[in-house]
Amino acid sequence: MADMEQLQFASILIDERTAKDGVITIRMSSELDHGTLKNLRSLFQREWDAENWRLVLNLKNLKFIYSAHIGVIWAFVQKMQKAKGGVHFCQVPESVLSAFNTLGLTKVMKIYDTEDQAFKAFS
Repeated sequence: MADMEQLQFASILIDERTAKDGVITIRMSSELDHGTLKNLRSLFQREWDAENWRLVLNLKNLKFIYSAHIGVIWAFVQKMQKAKGGVHFCQVPESVLSAFNTLGLTKVMKIYDTEDQAFKAFS
């Protein structure tokens, strides 16, 4: 993939951000805790402002997520869908998947096993 960059949003580390064929892939790590909520919103706003409306979020290295972050993520997913874009998730850790499932989001989120599957689903 092209246009690789590393970004730091407080304690949210974007391991890698790549762009290919109009799809942005973001690999997130660290923890989404009470101190990172504003930064998560900023990350999503940055992509929205750049009209990057097709995102793959690779959560493989995400260790923890608060419910408030899930709300921000879900609101962003809905916003992207209204713009005829979308957010695909991949490599979601069991702990995060369990949180999504508890809220019933796994029924409406697009979750894939691999980054390649998530990317190709936009085709």
